[in-house]
Amino acid sequence: MDAPLLCKPTNQIRFMSNHSAKMGQHLDRLDDQAHEQSRKEAQERRQKKKDRKLVKKGKKDDVIADHVKASSTALQKNDDDMDREDDDEETEEEADGSVLPDPAQTRKRMNDIVNQFVDSLRGIRGSEPSADLFDTVTVNAYGANVPLNSIAQVTISSPTLAYANCFDPSLAKNVATAIRNQMVNLNPSVDDDGRGQVKIPLPRVSLETRQATAQQLRKRTEQYRAKIRGVRRSTLNVVKKGLAGKLEHVSKDDAFRVQQEIESVTEDCIKKLNEAADKKENDVMTG
Repeated sequence: MDAPLLCKPTNQIRFMSNHSAKMGQHLDRLDDQAHEQSRKEAQERRQKKKDRKLVKKGKKDDVIADHVKASSTALQKNDDDMDREDDDEETEEEADGSVLPDPAQTRKRMNDIVNQFVDSLRGIRGSEPSADLFDTVTVNAYGANVPLNSIAQVTISSPTLAYANCFDPSLAKNVATAIRNQMVNLNPSVDDDGRGQVKIPLPRVSLETRQATAQQLRKRTEQYRAKIRGVRRSTLNVVKKGLAGKLEHVSKDDAFRVQQEIESVTEDCIKKLNEAADKKENDVMTG
């Protein structure tokens, strides 16, 4: 019999080495395939988690934006009327530019701006809600739009609940509709007992929302300061003519006196404006 063929030892070792390498690569591929699905699932879970955070943040930002928008609307109310009044008064002064402006009239115009600003602050919620929040709401009643406080009494039962008690129970639904349409994130309901009581749940205000409201308040305060400075500028334009001797029958001493009075009035009114704004901001941020 022929002797069996035997591989040389070196060839046998090389064969076993190549075979082991191929087996190792095959096992690595199997391992990769086995873990590939797990990696994909883990990646999908991470992405879903990120998406949930973004959605949550988006909703939170929307709530903050809505609250700031409501505060801005409260501050904006009656601005157009005030601007028109200012324009009318400035036109009269310009038409009568041959005499010095009356400091008393200038003070009245500036105080009107301060009072308008202070009134608008009532519509901004501080650390605790108050009935003033609803002062800007108007209700369709008896064929006309009337202030809410003329047809109902608003009471604050707790930091998260208010009631509007209508003097005429038949107007309760109109009151609820007006509050829902004109105030952000409020969803009132009418009690079924026929007493004309409107229940108004109040959401809690987060620190982040209060910070955004305070920032908006500071911006609006500066806008009202600019209004006061605008009145100052329009009156001093006439005074400057007197100081330059360009106004007939007006002495430079009289012009200087009026200038000093107007500067003093301006400082007083801006100080009152700043004090009102600081007090409201402290109220917003305290809590």
